Amino acid sequence: MAHKSGASSHSKAKTLKRITETIKTDRRSLPAEISSYNTFTEENICLTENDGVNLSFNEVNTQHTGQSIVRHDSNFAQAMFNFIKSFLGVGVITIAACVKRAGIGNAGICLLFTSSLSILGTNLTISAREKLLRDDYENEDYAGRKTLDSVNIPRDAQSQRNLEGEDIEEDRQDQSFRTLPNLDNFFNTTQLILHNNYLKSYAEMGQRCFGDFGYCFCTILLAVSQLIVITAYMKFFDEYFKSYAMLAALIPTCMFMDLKSISFFSTISIFLIVHSLFLILGVSISDIPDQNWENITYLEYFEFPLFFGAAIYMFEGDMVCMNIQDSMKRPQDFKVLSFICLIFITFMCIVVCYVPYLAYGDDISSPIINSISIEAVRDYLKVAYTAGVGLSCPLMVYPLCEICYRSVILDPYVSLFKNRPMSKFYICAVASLCFGFVFSKVIPGIESFINISGGIIGPPSTIIVPVAFYWKAYGSDIPKYELAIYIIICLVTGIMGFISFVATIIDEIDTH
Repeated sequence: MAHKSGASSHSKAKTLKRITETIKTDRRSLPAEISSYNTFTEENICLTENDGVNLSFNEVNTQHTGQSIVRHDSNFAQAMFNFIKSFLGVGVITIAACVKRAGIGNAGICLLFTSSLSILGTNLTISAREKLLRDDYENEDYAGRKTLDSVNIPRDAQSQRNLEGEDIEEDRQDQSFRTLPNLDNFFNTTQLILHNNYLKSYAEMGQRCFGDFGYCFCTILLAVSQLIVITAYMKFFDEYFKSYAMLAALIPTCMFMDLKSISFFSTISIFLIVHSLFLILGVSISDIPDQNWENITYLEYFEFPLFFGAAIYMFEGDMVCMNIQDSMKRPQDFKVLSFICLIFITFMCIVVCYVPYLAYGDDISSPIINSISIEAVRDYLKVAYTAGVGLSCPLMVYPLCEICYRSVILDPYVSLFKNRPMSKFYICAVASLCFGFVFSKVIPGIESFINISGGIIGPPSTIIVPVAFYWKAYGSDIPKYELAIYIIICLVTGIMGFISFVATIIDEIDTH
C-alpha cells in the first residue's frame, strides 16, 4: 500500500514537472485563452493536499491589463478614511464663496442633488462590476476557473510520456483542478473580488463594457479628473506657501503603492481637515452679526450654474470607488461604507457653505480661511489645512499610478519597463505632481478653475459612465421605466454641467 502511494506521488510529481517544462518551452501549442496569460511558471502550479495538480492563473494579459498591485488587507476604518479623503479637500473651503452668487437655496439644492448622484453612481458601478464578474465566472471566462483539462499537451510530450509507460488519462481523472470555491456553495462578493485580476478600475470596466473606445475614454476621464485635483491642490499650496517646496515634500509620500499604507496618510489628513473645518465653523458662528442678514442671497436662478460646477466637483471621487473596494478585507461592506461616508461628506459641505456665508456675506473670501477675523487662528489654519491637503496627495496620485502600473502597452517599446514594472508607478507619481505644479501656474483663480473642471468632468464621472456600465451589465434585465429615469438624470446632469462650464467662462471673461 505504501509502495503504491509512493509510486503515485512520484508519477504525479513527474507529470507536474513535464507540464511545467512543456508550457515554458512551447506556449504556441496551448489554447489562446491559456497562452495569453502573463505568468505561468512552477510557482503557479503546485501539488494540493489531495495530491492533485492545482493550476493558478495570477495574471490576465488582455490588451490593456497587466499585473495587479491591489492588496486586500484594509479594514473598514482604513477604507473609510480613504473614501472620505477622496472627496474632502480644497473644494470644501472654496465652494462657500460661490454661495454669494447662487444663494443659499441653490447651494443646498445643488449639494443634495450632486450627493444623490454620487450615491447612485457609486452603487451602479459596484453593482455592474459584481454582475460582470458573476457572469464571467458562470460562463467560464473567469481567469481563476480555467482547468488543466483545457490544456492540449503537445504530441512530442505525449509521445514521451507514452514511451515511459505512464497512464496520463487515469492521473488526470483523479485530480481536482479548480482553484476557486464552488460558487453553488460559497457564492459572495468577497470571493469574486479577491480572486479576480481584472475590472480593477474605471478603465478596465470601460474596456469590458465598450472595448478599446471605453478603455481610452475612461482612462482619459480618470486621468484628467485626477490631474485637475492635483492642479487645484498645487494652486492652493501657492496661496500660502511656496508650491515648489510642497512639491519636493510630497514626492516621497506618493511612492506607496497600496491603499492600506496610504490610509495612514488619509487618517492624518482627515483629522487635520475636519479639525480645521470645525475651527472655521466655530469662528464663523461667533462672527455672525446680530442684525438681520439683509445682504444674504437666498435664490438667484440665473446664477445657479455658477454653483453647480463647484458642487459636482466635490463628488468626482466616485472614480476611485473600485480601488477602495478592492483594498478591503470584506469588499461586500463597501456599499454600506460609501453610503455612510457620502452622508457625512454632504453634511459637512452644506454646513461649511452656509455658516461662513451667514457670517461674512458678500465679503466672504475664497478660500474661507482668508475670511477668518482672528489673525492667529487664520495663520494656524493655513498651516493645518495645507498639511491636511498635502497628505491627501498620495490618494489622488494612486489611481493614475495604478492604471500606469497595470498597463502593458509601453512594455514592448520601453526597455526600462520590461523587468522593472515598479518604475512605471514611480515615474507616473512624480510626473503627475510635476504636471499639476506646472499647470497651476497658468490657471485662473482656484474658484473658477474648480467650477469649470466640475462642469466638464463632473457629469460623466459621477453618473453618466456608471449608468453606462450598469446598462451594459444588466441589459434587458433593467426595467424600461428605470432605464428611462437614468437617461433623464444623465441628460439633465450633462446639460447643467455644460451650462456651468460656459457660464463660468463668460463670467471669467467679463471679470477681466
